Amino acid sequence: MMKEGPSSQGLALLLLVVLGVLWSLSYVLIKVSVPTVPPYTIVAGRIVIAAVLLLVYVRAIGDRLPPFGKAWVLIAGLGFFGNVLPFSLISWGQQYIDAGLTAILLGMVPLFTMLMVQLATREERPSLHGVLGILCGLSGLVILIGPDVLAGLGEHALAELAVVTAASSYALTTVLARRIGTGRAPASALVMLLASAMIVPVSAAADRPWALEPSAEAVAAILFMGAFSTGLATIIFFRLVAMRGATFTSFVNYLIPPFGVAWSALFLGETLDAAAAGALVLIMAGVALANRKPSRRAEAQPANPSTSRIP
Repeated sequence: MMKEGPSSQGLALLLLVVLGVLWSLSYVLIKVSVPTVPPYTIVAGRIVIAAVLLLVYVRAIGDRLPPFGKAWVLIAGLGFFGNVLPFSLISWGQQYIDAGLTAILLGMVPLFTMLMVQLATREERPSLHGVLGILCGLSGLVILIGPDVLAGLGEHALAELAVVTAASSYALTTVLARRIGTGRAPASALVMLLASAMIVPVSAAADRPWALEPSAEAVAAILFMGAFSTGLATIIFFRLVAMRGATFTSFVNYLIPPFGVAWSALFLGETLDAAAAGALVLIMAGVALANRKPSRRAEAQPANPSTSRIP
């Protein structure tokens, strides 16, 4: 990992916040889309749009996709574990558990990421700041959602296990992205292209999208999600993983719920109370702790050449 100064730390925080904003907007846009477009088709639409735009971008900058080979297999894994599998598990699980408990269970992504990094690599050593940041962020998430939702924990064990498995899948995606060096736009485009090949048949079989009559609002929402919440967000995600590593990037999962609450209050007229504002402060404190400058000894460690391929 490259040596970092205050400016690079500030850029990492900015990118993390932007990523949280883009991904959290999806929750509002999905609410706009789902009355006339089924969930699998929403996901297929946004992934296909992202793939097309990223392919056009790669062509415009004069670059090309990685040659067919081992890289395609690894990047297909990113598409599967980062898009197809967790979406399917969360969609199934939410038939039986509410959104609040789902958000808290998904808040385990940073913890899973830290554990996986330790098992799979030696690049990111756990620090007291990182552990405190995880605990602080998770506490803020529980306050935001409301601790009462934990009262039902265990009532639908299989559904809860599905969401926890989705959280581990997201964590694995972040670690894989760090290990195989996906900081460049062509890799991002290939992730979306291969994910499209996986999700489009599911959409076709489950939803028969050619027979749908989507509203204009739903079409606009899916276009926005494809271009920004998926396409641009994918580039930012891989860039951030290359800059700051897997564990820090996983903290975006703490930002999505409070931003989602804010967008719901702004666009859907839902209430934003003092507890939500306090939870956001606690979550941001956790992110700030995780982003604290590493010790000089850590900075002196040599960079791993396999993870420094940043455009």
